[in-house]
Amino acid sequence: MFAKELLARELRLTLPPVHFDDGVETWSKFPGGNYTFDSAILENKLGDIIPDVVVTREGLDLIVEFVVTHECGPDKIAKIQELDVAGVEIYLADLSAGASKEEVEKGILDTCQRKWLHNPLVREGEAALDTLRIEQDREMLEPASSLRQVYLQGAAELKSLTARSPEYRKAISLGLRGYVGIRVAGLGCFTVLPDDWQATYLLAMAPKPNERGASLTIQDILRDMIQRGWIRPEFRWLNPDLVSPDLVNAIKVGLPEFAAPFDAVSAWLQELHSHDWLTSSMSDDEWSTEDAWSMTDHGNRVILRALSQKGTA
Repeated sequence: MFAKELLARELRLTLPPVHFDDGVETWSKFPGGNYTFDSAILENKLGDIIPDVVVTREGLDLIVEFVVTHECGPDKIAKIQELDVAGVEIYLADLSAGASKEEVEKGILDTCQRKWLHNPLVREGEAALDTLRIEQDREMLEPASSLRQVYLQGAAELKSLTARSPEYRKAISLGLRGYVGIRVAGLGCFTVLPDDWQATYLLAMAPKPNERGASLTIQDILRDMIQRGWIRPEFRWLNPDLVSPDLVNAIKVGLPEFAAPFDAVSAWLQELHSHDWLTSSMSDDEWSTEDAWSMTDHGNRVILRALSQKGTA
């Protein structure tokens, strides 16, 4: 009751920011701050509810609910939304039992936690972000269409080829057929078959007699591919930071088999990891393009055994 009477007397309140976040973009209308009002009515029926206080400014109402022990329930919030009146909830439980009168007043008017139950302005944010998304999609349409054509042409060219690198032939001779030529999305981003590039980098990480194998990151592999001309110029992205995820998603519309080169390489490495052939420097299931991959003890033993048998033969 003290909080209600204080607000009716002071006719001012610090309000939280008004913003809308769709998970990608954020729209902001009001940064938050002190707001003054023309009048206040305590515990007066509004529609099907009786708010603690309704304050008015320039003909617009604001519902103010004070929380001591129980927040507004979903039914009351739904009724506020049906009224389409802005409503804010202020948590008086934040006040300490030993607070002075001045501290209590400051907490009620300014510092206690507060949040919007509903604000009609948020619809502006939803509409603004919808418009922004439509415009972004339109901007992505032309480059995505062009890249889809490059990808499809590249994929068609590769489907008429057969693996021909010496690394592929060596991998096959070592009995590694099941670990090279693994089909991953993104075929049309490359100028060589998965058989060839996978064999090249698997052997690069493999040990040699009396030597250790190498560790490679996805960026190491992509840099080498670019130098060899194995990635089409339009897709020479070393990591996800160099390409808009919206562009990648736009390319995938109608072309679900598309994947950026770093995702294609990552998928191959993770497939080998699942078969206990490779391990990452990261211990969890999330890898970046900078994490180092190397042969496991199991992979080392298989490679060295195959080299030994080949040498004996």
